[in-house]
Amino acid sequence: MKKLYVAMFLGIAALFGLSLWKNWYSYGYKTWKWRAGKSAIDVTLIVLAALYLPALLVGWSVMWMTRNIARRGVQITLAVLLGVLFSTIGGVALEILCILGIFSVDLLTGQQGVYGWFKQQIPETFLPQLETRNDVARG
Repeated sequence: MKKLYVAMFLGIAALFGLSLWKNWYSYGYKTWKWRAGKSAIDVTLIVLAALYLPALLVGWSVMWMTRNIARRGVQITLAVLLGVLFSTIGGVALEILCILGIFSVDLLTGQQGVYGWFKQQIPETFLPQLETRNDVARG
């Protein structure tokens, strides 16, 4: 049983090292403490998702892999195919999804996610139904 705990600890430490390496290059302008804290949050999210909701890892990985495809039909088709592939892999080798999760969790916690939301102003297109239109206001 101790070997299992040692292997688990080494796996989580390897994920943290990979996350720290990724954040070192993605957020080189931030302080070392910030990058270490973000890496700890990323690894915690990935480990909890792997334990309780592996489908989240599949979703994050598919979003990350298809984010740069411009044509919507191709993106959706590829996303479905990758989702099926990763779901079958997830039952056998969840570690692969955890490694992909290191790169894809940045969509949730990085510049395009929560961190970016706090850093940037509210976009003009946010809740357009609350915006007053000139033709309606004139009555």
